[in-house]
Amino acid sequence: TLQAKVLTVSDGVVAGTRDDTGGRGLVEHLRVNGFEVVAHEVAHQWWYAVVGNEQIREPWLDEGLAEFSASYFFGDFESYVSSRPVNTATTAFPNVPGPLTSKDPHSYHQTVYFKAARFLDGLRTRMGSTAFFAGLRALVAANRHGVMTTREFYDAMIDHGASATYLRTYLAL
Repeated sequence: TLQAKVLTVSDGVVAGTRDDTGGRGLVEHLRVNGFEVVAHEVAHQWWYAVVGNEQIREPWLDEGLAEFSASYFFGDFESYVSSRPVNTATTAFPNVPGPLTSKDPHSYHQTVYFKAARFLDGLRTRMGSTAFFAGLRALVAANRHGVMTTREFYDAMIDHGASATYLRTYLAL
């Protein structure tokens, strides 16, 4: 018997649970068949469509949060090698298609997708899931159909108990 709560979007937080008692499991099936991209794009219904951002200056706010949402659902985060801040502007990266640079250190994908997702998961672990997701819900409530900034993200996470030191390790403010 396979039971799953598949990609639930509630109050701007994309999450999911899985329970496999009869074989490979739904999550593994979706991963093997390329549905991580689908989960990432579904997350954009919240992180960009409902809560916008300035994509040139702060692309991590939608791409990083969408990548975190998909990775959190699948329980599998990409590694990264970038030492750039996760909120590096799009213009700081070479104008080369992502698939050609996704493995390159300091590339757009390494920084804005992979490092940002790991940063967010580390933040969730340090804050605790309850406080972290409460911070995300607060950001959605404050920025629904508006434009969120890195400063607003920082302030909301601080208000919910995040470490300023940890945040400043990944964000250039």
